Amino acid sequence: QLIKAVDISDNIEPIQTINTLIFTAEEVNRYAATFNDPARLATSLSGTSTVNDQSNHVSVQGNSPNANAWYLNGLAIANPNHLSNAGTFSDQPSTTGGGTNVLSAQLLSESIFHKGIYPLHLSNALGGVFDMHFRKGNSDNHHFAIQAGLIGLEVSAEGPFSKDKKHSFLANYRYSTVGLLTQAGVDFGDEEINYSDFSFNLNFELEQSKSEVSLFGLFGTSTNDHDFIPVDEEIESDKDLQEIYYDDLNTAFGITYSKQFNKAKLNLGFLASTHAADRNSNITLNKLSSIRKEEFSQDDATVSFSAIYTHYFNNNASLKIGNVAEYSENYILFTTLDSIQTNYSYVVSGENEMLFNSNFIQFRFEPFKKTYIDIGVKSIQHFTDHKAGRTPVTNEYLLERTTKEIIPVQPQVKFGFNIGKKQLIELNWQSNSQKQTSSALYSLATITQQNLKLESIQNNTYNILYVNSISTHSNFSSQLYFQDISNVPVAFNNGNHYSLLNNHAQIIDEALTNDGTGNNYGLDLSFQKTFSKQYYLLANTSLYESTFKDANNKTRSTTYDGRYLVNLTAGYEKPRRKNTNSFFGANIRVFNQGGYRHTPIDTAASHLANKTIYNNSEFNSLQYPDYFRVDVGIRFAKNKAKATRTWSIDIQNITNNNNVAYKYYDIYFKKIKTKYHLGIIPVFNYKIEF
Repeated sequence: QLIKAVDISDNIEPIQTINTLIFTAEEVNRYAATFNDPARLATSLSGTSTVNDQSNHVSVQGNSPNANAWYLNGLAIANPNHLSNAGTFSDQPSTTGGGTNVLSAQLLSESIFHKGIYPLHLSNALGGVFDMHFRKGNSDNHHFAIQAGLIGLEVSAEGPFSKDKKHSFLANYRYSTVGLLTQAGVDFGDEEINYSDFSFNLNFELEQSKSEVSLFGLFGTSTNDHDFIPVDEEIESDKDLQEIYYDDLNTAFGITYSKQFNKAKLNLGFLASTHAADRNSNITLNKLSSIRKEEFSQDDATVSFSAIYTHYFNNNASLKIGNVAEYSENYILFTTLDSIQTNYSYVVSGENEMLFNSNFIQFRFEPFKKTYIDIGVKSIQHFTDHKAGRTPVTNEYLLERTTKEIIPVQPQVKFGFNIGKKQLIELNWQSNSQKQTSSALYSLATITQQNLKLESIQNNTYNILYVNSISTHSNFSSQLYFQDISNVPVAFNNGNHYSLLNNHAQIIDEALTNDGTGNNYGLDLSFQKTFSKQYYLLANTSLYESTFKDANNKTRSTTYDGRYLVNLTAGYEKPRRKNTNSFFGANIRVFNQGGYRHTPIDTAASHLANKTIYNNSEFNSLQYPDYFRVDVGIRFAKNKAKATRTWSIDIQNITNNNNVAYKYYDIYFKKIKTKYHLGIIPVFNYKIEF
């Protein structure tokens, strides 16, 4: 029997390799300090580093978090995360992450995180792809669960809603406030944080037609407010003199249909989703006179469609044909008002209507014994109507443009062969691309340099993968990879070192051109033992380099060029006594990664501007200290005939290590200061299932 790299859509040998992390609700609950957020598991995978403790943003193989993409049930979705500004230096919303996922891990079936190489029906990413899937509700009996803890309250229900038990429902509601964590001593910067969400999945099995229909959706709201520090309290940073009000809104509703034929399978899907973020701030020096006010709004709405037909000729050959389409409307507006101004300045303003279409075909066959080949090709059509350059005088857009981008061929080739019964060597090549963000397209530079002409970033990824299936529950994987990135937007001005590869939720005020390049290459090593004999283990290490070329054709380190990663995830579960239904579990995660790169701050220029200004002539010439964090989790569960009770405590950063997040210029103290990641975070939970 052949060992093959994972392809969850075809249920072919779901062996987790170095480029895939397959996870379910059980794994999310078992791993230490994931806080029911599936995205936080990704940092257990080799080549994937945490960006900020306050968020689930990740950097994959040296890429910015902007290089990632999100899917739900195989369909593209607008950023499905609460508090999308969490953990960003600019405190502006991002499009690829946030404080926590809107979809609770309790609703997950077998979901997957891809890095580097991913299936053809997934698009618009250079780094990683989160493909989350709802699980079906229990079709035999009704089950309920209530969970309460320092993060908040969660209630879920599932069961059949037809007498023949062919149809089921699954629903979950969460209400959370981190106020209790603040009282427990966790420092969130005096911010008042709240979020709530509701998710559901209705599943209908149509046995006579061998088909299945699912209706699913989610709704989430979140707020993050920060007020001036009380008069009688000591000022510790310039943030104490700021008012900040932030809110997020997430919605999604979708339907999927699957039908099984004699030698074929048809999958159809439709998903409509939105993500809206608003941020208002008032920056002062003394709480009496404002020096700058900022208003930021970003609305993204996406409608995605997918149709995939797979035909199985025999056990050794299959053909897959598919179409994936997205229609999106995007709006962004960032305005500022300085103390000397009478009207707001429009820093970024624009909106668009965008149509993205992808057609692909993939042929998989085994030409010889113990050998398999996948050959696929994808074509992309991308049409956008832009409006940009809005001004406060007329409140109208100065520039309108329609752009068309056609990429006729994006190949994907995979060649694998087995050595004996337990070893696999696989060669991969994938060509893909990623469209531009609204903040890059609609900065004020657009009016003079027409950033609207920017095309998608192009990428070719090559890797050599080795897998040794040591036993049923354990395997060793290694890979060498090289990522060649081209068509990267860089500063139009040759004296500027800006590249979009370094951007993450930052306002862009540069005129850009597609003349930049980037390279990521490295070595990943990983050993995994899935849960058996009362324990599991995932250990990996990565050595890598991530660089880019600026407009001067000079090679520099990217912001996320940490050079190395070491991760350890392990856990142990044991019954309290023989022949009892109670068990004790202990879990640990250890992260050690090289520090990210940063640019020296120009103190004099920052003082004049009343904000952080960098000395870009030395772009990314400095490196932060290494990042080290240990998370632990302890669970005790007691099972009885009618209910299961679970007590747990998860502690993030149990050693309370002071990891540097970034440096900034403090306008109150008039000096450069250091912002640290979160300290120790204990989270207690009690859960009852019945």
